[in-house]
Amino acid sequence: MRILCTQIDVFVETGDMCEIYHVVFFISYDVVTVNPYLAMECVENLVRRGLIKDVTPEQAVKNLIKALSKDVLKVMFKMGIFIDAS
Repeated sequence: MRILCTQIDVFVETGDMCEIYHVVFFISYDVVTVNPYLAMECVENLVRRGLIKDVTPEQAVKNLIKALSKDVLKVMFKMGIFIDAS
């Protein structure tokens, strides 16, 4: 008898991500996608209330995602986890 293992993808939707290390923690457990929806909503709200100026809500969310991505890569590099981008 042969048992075949299936591969599944894990997606996390989190509202309590406070630090970049939380995202790195999820990725270390092979989570494919992390959706920090509350952080995105907060950034959009800050733009709409005028506390962040000279940017649209959509651009603010894109900036947040870019910043999170850079920080995740920086922490993973410090931990010795290298990703082949090719």
